[in-house]
Amino acid sequence: MVQDSQRPPAPDGRSQEPGPPQAGPVSLPRRGFILSSPGAVPERGPAVGPSATAISPAPPRSTSALELTARLGGDGLLVATALVSLVFSVVQWATPNVIGIDGYYHIRLAAILRDQGWRMVLPLDFPWLPTTILNPAEFTDAHLLYHLLLVPFSLLDLRLGAKLAAVIFASLALLAAYQLMARHGVRYSLIWLMVLLASAWPSLFRLSMTRRQSLTLLLLLLALYLAFTQRRRWLVPLGFAFIWLFDGFPLLLGVCGAALIGNWWERRRPDWGLVLYPALGIALGTVIHPYFPKNVIFSYLHVLPKILQLLGLGTGDVVIQVGIEWYPYSRDFLWEANWLALVLVPVGFVPIVLDPRPSRLRALDGKVVTLAILAVVFLVMFLRARRWVEAEPTFATLFCAFAWNRAQPDRLAGRLAQLIPAGAQPLAGLAAAAVVAPLLYLSVSATMSDVRSENNYVEYRDASLWLARNTPPGARVFPTDWDDFPELFFWNTHNVYLVGLDPTYMYLHDGPAYLRWRSITRGQVERPSAAIRDEFDCGWVFTDREHRAFLRQAAADPDLVEMFRDGDTVVYAVKGWQPRQSRAAPANTTLNV
Repeated sequence: MVQDSQRPPAPDGRSQEPGPPQAGPVSLPRRGFILSSPGAVPERGPAVGPSATAISPAPPRSTSALELTARLGGDGLLVATALVSLVFSVVQWATPNVIGIDGYYHIRLAAILRDQGWRMVLPLDFPWLPTTILNPAEFTDAHLLYHLLLVPFSLLDLRLGAKLAAVIFASLALLAAYQLMARHGVRYSLIWLMVLLASAWPSLFRLSMTRRQSLTLLLLLLALYLAFTQRRRWLVPLGFAFIWLFDGFPLLLGVCGAALIGNWWERRRPDWGLVLYPALGIALGTVIHPYFPKNVIFSYLHVLPKILQLLGLGTGDVVIQVGIEWYPYSRDFLWEANWLALVLVPVGFVPIVLDPRPSRLRALDGKVVTLAILAVVFLVMFLRARRWVEAEPTFATLFCAFAWNRAQPDRLAGRLAQLIPAGAQPLAGLAAAAVVAPLLYLSVSATMSDVRSENNYVEYRDASLWLARNTPPGARVFPTDWDDFPELFFWNTHNVYLVGLDPTYMYLHDGPAYLRWRSITRGQVERPSAAIRDEFDCGWVFTDREHRAFLRQAAADPDLVEMFRDGDTVVYAVKGWQPRQSRAAPANTTLNV
């Protein structure tokens, strides 16, 4: 196989194949599968001869609406932008709620940073989780860049700003995947983009959350683009941005490591800069950080238990129920909702194994090798934990698209050229789109159905506002579930909370206290008021009405006095509670949403 570097690129980014010259004007494909409208043929003027005195210029042609539509339709990037924006907008506004509970925390924290003005890049006074590793003395913002990027959206109504940010960030991520294909000459890039959108509807759900995963995927794809185009030095600022966005730096190094192997495979020599440059950026971003060195300690405490769990290694005898995203899907749901994303990986290997001769394998395109590694690795990670559901379909689709465009055996490429001649490619693209469109519709419909089941964004509002208006500033609240915190924090920054965001944050801070809290919330402790008051220094209890075992214990405890109840929540006051020490009010107590 002739490598890309051995022949000049064609106008559309694909390598030119040798062949006989062709006469006449040729309509070259633009981005995606849609062909551009043919250019106008110059009008033939009068014959030039001895008797000719002048040639009159042709009158200017007016651009009709039909021609303009055809021209815009031939712009693959424009069509891709419209497609992904439409899909994520339809999903996002299928519900009035912020998708994913963590989004309530992120947009509220962005609003707090906004109120800091120019000091938003300085360490934040964060008093809201005092009995976790995010206590005021140890707090670090592990997603600082994400929160800074959310600040402009916090100028809007916070709920609407969170939803708008999710649409924009998700669209940018998948547009990066499209551009990676289009810029490297992958035929039918728009069809492959449709395949990506249709391949796993839980991926659409997760990308629609107001969380950092869309931007994480975007930076990983940008890293691939920089590696594929030999712009290695740009990996330094990208590594810097990545560690400010997310402390999962092994992801970036893993993607760049796969690019190093692919480049080595093709060029027969290692380009260590593909790993050293992003590592340098990560190191600089770690040290040049408002929370250094706390960010290093937090990353160790936060990432290590998750890596051990992903690898199936135990961290002790106590099982800590972390967020559901760290657990795998059931086998039935995995296949039902993600079958296309799973199938794309073996399908991508088909053109490779059709001609497994060693000489041909050695000549494989390095980009195909890179994406094959990433597709397999992310498939394994996805089977271990559902949190990789946005990454696996993306890299599986990219691998399949690049493999079928750049790794076909000659005999297969010849047969496909006979079946689909150049003139029939637009029609073949439309036929492929017609096949994929129903799958995309089903994927979007399933996602819309799922987002409609999200908790109502006002579910905790009345109880949160009651606490803010009827408790001392900085009074500590005992929630009966760790994932209640984002919505409580969204509505009420007047109080502080015992646990939140991740149960390991409290466990790592004080393991016995966490286990005691968990036993109380499960209704395993009789007359829990004494422990809540004396051990946890909490004068107020917040619970939803799903914790029936705890509610039974609370009803039998005379020192837990019900102060507020609605259809979803209950608030108790703890008799005899007095704060052990005076607490200053949290820095921001705004209740405006």
